[in-house]
Amino acid sequence: MSTYRPLDHRVTIQESKIDGLGLFAKVHLEPSDRLGTTHVEWEGKLIRTPMGGFLNHSETPNAFILKHVNFRELIIIRPIKPWHEITVYYTEYKVDNTPDSLVGILHSNKSWKKYGIFGSMH
Repeated sequence: MSTYRPLDHRVTIQESKIDGLGLFAKVHLEPSDRLGTTHVEWEGKLIRTPMGGFLNHSETPNAFILKHVNFRELIIIRPIKPWHEITVYYTEYKVDNTPDSLVGILHSNKSWKKYGIFGSMH
């Protein structure tokens, strides 16, 4: 029988230089690593999970939150060294091909190709 763990085994919570407490890598993380659920939608409300509650904002994030139908998932987009903070850019991500969307940004700077995010795109 598996035991519930509120955080992925590769991360921990510790004091942040950004604000209060933050989410930190315990091991080297690679782009496209999926760390788990940050939010769930329940009866029309968005509820943060323990992991989602400790994510801090950065203008140069190393992760993003991917919106699924009824939950949101934390995905790494740049390599993160052990004991470095995992950050996201606080916004609603649009995942389409417009220039200001996550896919548009990754496509314009070819990050998707370098990191293998979203498979192959043209």
